[in-house]
Amino acid sequence: MGWGFAVYMGVIFAGCGGSGHINPAITLGFSLIGKFPLRRVPVYIISQIFGAFVGALAIYGVYYEKIHEYATIHENGSLIVKTTGGIFVTNPGASHLTCFFDQVLGTALLAAGALAISDSNGWKLPNYLHALHFGFLVYAIVGCFALNAGAALNPARDLGPRIMILLCGWGGSAFTSGNYFFWIPIFGPCLGGVIGAVLYELTIGIHLDRNSQTSSQTTAGTGEQRCDADSSGKCGSHLLTRGL
Repeated sequence: MGWGFAVYMGVIFAGCGGSGHINPAITLGFSLIGKFPLRRVPVYIISQIFGAFVGALAIYGVYYEKIHEYATIHENGSLIVKTTGGIFVTNPGASHLTCFFDQVLGTALLAAGALAISDSNGWKLPNYLHALHFGFLVYAIVGCFALNAGAALNPARDLGPRIMILLCGWGGSAFTSGNYFFWIPIFGPCLGGVIGAVLYELTIGIHLDRNSQTSSQTTAGTGEQRCDADSSGKCGSHLLTRGL
């Protein structure tokens, strides 16, 4: 539940006057189907990774004494990625192939679900409810996909903290642990985000767009005026599509 609430609050903060994107995989997937400006992708991804790094550093500061106390008692003072490092990064619980497929599938579901929630031609959820539904979505997916690879679902969520533990005592094992597992929670979610976004757009999104255009043309022919109400109850365009 903590992961879901974290995403909920992240989207609440990042979505206030912005896009609400806190996940490079979602940003990339949305951009490839025209839901997010491609030119903004590099800056967003760098910001997302930096934000995850700062967040992990803050948590390390809060639990510094307990982390080193555990390491002293159980690991001869060494900081091990699979134990204390697991507070910050994901670790493999299955083969690399299984973990990679796990991350692709989980993030594809995340991207498709995010589009279904935020699609203005779909259920037309009020903007202020998007973050709550995103939180429930992440909570459900993490609950189902945590066993094999830790359910990163977000390259920034793993890479930012991994850079932090590299610099704060875990050393090079941050990237070599688990037989160089680090690349899986980076590239798996990116591929999954693209697949999920493209599949949603091909199977659902473009058809909703056509239905919306047909409805608008029919309404125009009758001389009536229609528009969708945004969260303020006024007629106008929807806010920029929100993502995770």
